[in-house]
Amino acid sequence: MNILQVSSEVFPYSKTGGLGDVIASLAKAQAETGHHVTIATPLYKGIHEKFKYLEPSGIEFSIVIGRKEKTAKIWQLKPSKNLTILFLDQSDFFERNSIYGQEDDAERFIFFSKAVVQLASLSSPSFEIVHAHDWPSALVMPLLSIHPGNIKKIFTVHNAAYQGRFSGDKFELT
Repeated sequence: MNILQVSSEVFPYSKTGGLGDVIASLAKAQAETGHHVTIATPLYKGIHEKFKYLEPSGIEFSIVIGRKEKTAKIWQLKPSKNLTILFLDQSDFFERNSIYGQEDDAERFIFFSKAVVQLASLSSPSFEIVHAHDWPSALVMPLLSIHPGNIKKIFTVHNAAYQGRFSGDKFELT
């Protein structure tokens, strides 16, 4: 199967709690059983400098978020057979000193979710399953539902204490 894992954290590249560990372990196990696994995650501050072997994927596109248009550049890494990590580079949103707790978290992760859906639409072969993890990637699920295709969707909440709740005016960003 061709599987896309969507997460705001992936160990050892980004981690604040257990989510990054879970994503790395799950993707590795799936790849070792013969599935083709891609992880989509933001390119946070320091990743590019610490992991020098990231390569440009040649993929770049714009995403409309509210009344703004932002460009996403995709970097890639292939740490093992059947496993690819795609890092979404958007310095205005992800070149920060911390992953969460920013005033514009709603905007940042709406952008991330919309960019992942765009990325999924460009994939060949198509993803058969998209598995999104926790609130930062939750918007991926309904956005995928409005695109043609028969992608199976899974959403996992790893920690219900973190819900990504924002005021209703943020809806216009979607």
